[in-house]
Amino acid sequence: MLEGNAVCVPRPNWERHVKIAESQWERRVKIAESQWERLVKNAESQWERRVKNAESQWERRVKNAESQWERHVKNAESQWERRVKMVESQWERHVKNAESQWERRVKMAESQWERHVKNAESQWERRVKIAESQWERLMSEACSLQNKF
Repeated sequence: MLEGNAVCVPRPNWERHVKIAESQWERRVKIAESQWERLVKNAESQWERRVKNAESQWERRVKNAESQWERHVKNAESQWERRVKMVESQWERHVKNAESQWERRVKMAESQWERHVKNAESQWERRVKIAESQWERLMSEACSLQNKF
């Protein structure tokens, strides 16, 4: 079988190498698949956490906006009430001032009327006295003239 100096070289066992390569490949595929599954699971759980966080953040923002709106409404209502009270008190002061001014004017008019009446009465009394004295003088002159004739 062997001729001359020929060395006996064993034939490589390709089937064994192929089987080893196939089993290594299968292990690597399984590892890659499990890594892929872990990556997918991690990504899904991260996505779920992010969705939950976004939902809770949205709920907090909605609640904050609602409470801010309620505070704004309450502030506006209280401000409106304060303004109404201020206007009412201003109106009351205006009415009181007008009433007191009216009372002062009535009193002033009454006192002026009383002075006018007193002045008219005293003037009338003076005129009556003047007329009486003139009448008496005329009567005395008439009597003295009558006595002369």
